[in-house]
Amino acid sequence: MRDWERQGLGQVRVAVNVSSRQMREAGFASQVARTLEGYGIDPALLELEITESTLMGHDEATDQSLRQLNELGISISIDDFGTGYSNLAYLKRFPVSTLKIDIAFIRMSQPIPTTRR
Repeated sequence: MRDWERQGLGQVRVAVNVSSRQMREAGFASQVARTLEGYGIDPALLELEITESTLMGHDEATDQSLRQLNELGISISIDDFGTGYSNLAYLKRFPVSTLKIDIAFIRMSQPIPTTRR
């Protein structure tokens, strides 16, 4: 991101997938913060994507990482929403800025076409 900015591309927002294992690691948010600081990157330019299943299987470590990342100004995105058993009300508990809805969820919610004879 820093190299792109130096090459004249300006500040580019980047989304990075994060595994459930990474979210549970002690100090994950601190590691991300140190990395951004080390490269001089604005945390607002980073969006971390986690899957719905990671959010559903959350534990205290995941909750803490999500809160800390949010406090740093990093956006959190839920990817593949609709593949598990979450509902939209459940999302209120978490600092989520973007919701990426899985196509299967969209297809399930569409009315079944009827044929006329």
